[in-house]
Amino acid sequence: MRRSLAIVVTFALGFTACDTPEDENYLWLLSLPNAGTGEGTEDLPVHVEVDDVAGDPDFLFDSTRDIQVFINVIDPRAPVAGSRVTIYELDENGNPVNTISFRAVTNENGNVGGTLTIDRTTNLVELAVTYQDAVHRMLIDVRFVQEIRRTLNILALRQPILVADRDSDGVPDQDDSFPDDPDRATTVYCPADGSAYTVAYEDLYPNRGDADFNDYVLRVRYELDLNAQGEVARIRGHYQHIARGAAYRHTLHLTLPGVSNAHLDWTRFDAAGQLLSQGNSEIADFTAIEMMPDSSTTIEQSNTSKTGQFRPGQALSFEVTLGAPILRSQLGPLPFDLFIHVLNTGHDVHFLGRYANVDGSDRFLDSAGFPWALMVPQNWRWPYEKENIHNGYGFFKDWYESRGTASADWFSKPDDRYVVPAF
Repeated sequence: MRRSLAIVVTFALGFTACDTPEDENYLWLLSLPNAGTGEGTEDLPVHVEVDDVAGDPDFLFDSTRDIQVFINVIDPRAPVAGSRVTIYELDENGNPVNTISFRAVTNENGNVGGTLTIDRTTNLVELAVTYQDAVHRMLIDVRFVQEIRRTLNILALRQPILVADRDSDGVPDQDDSFPDDPDRATTVYCPADGSAYTVAYEDLYPNRGDADFNDYVLRVRYELDLNAQGEVARIRGHYQHIARGAAYRHTLHLTLPGVSNAHLDWTRFDAAGQLLSQGNSEIADFTAIEMMPDSSTTIEQSNTSKTGQFRPGQALSFEVTLGAPILRSQLGPLPFDLFIHVLNTGHDVHFLGRYANVDGSDRFLDSAGFPWALMVPQNWRWPYEKENIHNGYGFFKDWYESRGTASADWFSKPDDRYVVPAF
């Protein structure tokens, strides 16, 4: 369900919008202290139009969600090109989780469009818009927001300032993660704190599994390099095989929709971090690319038994240089289309929301309304073999029956009797 929230907020009381430089209000605004001088960052008068789209986002047993971002910046004369739009994911105390979750500069029409990916446990983000040397900040409660749509009407001109920008991409060197590369400007970490997600598969598709979600388990993290327009230019990833509670064998594959003519560099390590192999290739169509080989060769033990010492498996680090930048939305939700191919059955196992049956139903939702794949925040402790996830996590049922609105931290409250120890 979607609904629009239309709100108008004016900062600096008594200010009114101006249509042209000849407007008497415009002349009055320029007479204010610091207006048009390029000095100070606290006195920027801004009239904000809020037209966020609210509603309950689709729930696909996902631990993250994507929010579309549309920002427009206008000063008293025209749309503003080159204003920086930055979004920070905040923790429960209102502090930035890491560095930046999204950044782009406005185009010649004063617009920025892009995608923000946040954890479902995140309630608050900060939107910061820079106009010349002034920054206007807004806190946004995103619990029921599907699109952030805002127009900032700057009510007083500030004198243009000169900034160092060696690669001429519109992002000042001091804010540019790649000041000498015009194709990249910002790195976004997934998850935002730089840790990892846990990705777990059931491998009996199309038959229902036993819901222990330990047949094939990975630690996964990504880094996305965005250009100045907020598009994805490069993708780095790290996968580590950490459990295999199944008799079946699998290979791991990745599809990146919309990515073509890409260059892939990869390095594979053993459990101790020693180099096993490395290589690179040119990929015309990034569909179903094998990322890790036969699972019987990538981990030595199941790590799902109540006895025995935990021993992780092999790891893969890779970088994809895209032939052309693409919108973040084209890649789909995390962990992108990362799937296993079950060698014994010939079937692939995908996350929800990517493939549909003829009748429109999700191809990877089983008869009990359950997925065959989960992505869980942090170093999740998966259930022991033959122990149902409901036993290991008492709040899991509350979470999915509420469509993610209740017990969002279910994964942090395990029952030690039914899940593997912390490693």
